[in-house]
Amino acid sequence: MDDNPLNVESFKKDSYIEKKEKIHVHKSLDMNMPIYHYLKFEYFLCILDNNRLYFSNREKLTDLREKGKKSNPKNVFRPTICQFNSESERKLHFEQQRILDSQIEVALNTCVSCWTYEETNKLPEDHLMWRAYGGHGIGIQIETKLGDLLDSFKNLQHDIVVNTVDYVKERAIYTVEEAIFMKDIAYKSERELRLCTLCNEKQLEIDIEPEMFIHQIRLSPFISKQYATFLKNALELEYPYLKGKIKKSEILEY
Repeated sequence: MDDNPLNVESFKKDSYIEKKEKIHVHKSLDMNMPIYHYLKFEYFLCILDNNRLYFSNREKLTDLREKGKKSNPKNVFRPTICQFNSESERKLHFEQQRILDSQIEVALNTCVSCWTYEETNKLPEDHLMWRAYGGHGIGIQIETKLGDLLDSFKNLQHDIVVNTVDYVKERAIYTVEEAIFMKDIAYKSERELRLCTLCNEKQLEIDIEPEMFIHQIRLSPFISKQYATFLKNALELEYPYLKGKIKKSEILEY
């Protein structure tokens, strides 16, 4: 078995379904689930102009735990079996642990695209998400469905695994899946759906068709109604397929 790079065999294979070539989605996910992406306005324009979606390496994320850091050193170590029936059993155990450690190290250096999903009977936008990821000014929220987003991907060079993030109190990592889809409970309000590419590029841009997956655009609650109207008209003029899809945030700030 290869230690490096990661591949889909590193995951609980029966839990993921290959919905499209190189795209592996956790079987619990509904392809019609609404999902949302908060980003700065200039990043949004890059998507429209370049027909590419940016995946950031986890080393660039602000949460140190994404890089494998632990606030309590005891949470770095996994319990180890102390007694073995034979020397070969002992060697096998430690070889498996070595492979797992190397795979987890790679998993902590993968490229991800982070989306949020809607909870039942909640507004499809969140004030804290706007503050954290909307650029503190002219931010954008993209609304789509999981299946439409994945269908818009083209020319994939690497496998992608898709799952929601599990929020837990800090502890040791026992699987590759946990290394990618487990996050500290303090971030639970993000309700993150994560797309992870199984590669270790410094950053990655994936070819997409924006017209295919953009259902609706919301403009930041932190800009005036007049400025929102100006941006809406300018975007619809430059990108006609956005006509009728752009609206002002329903969170009233200005």
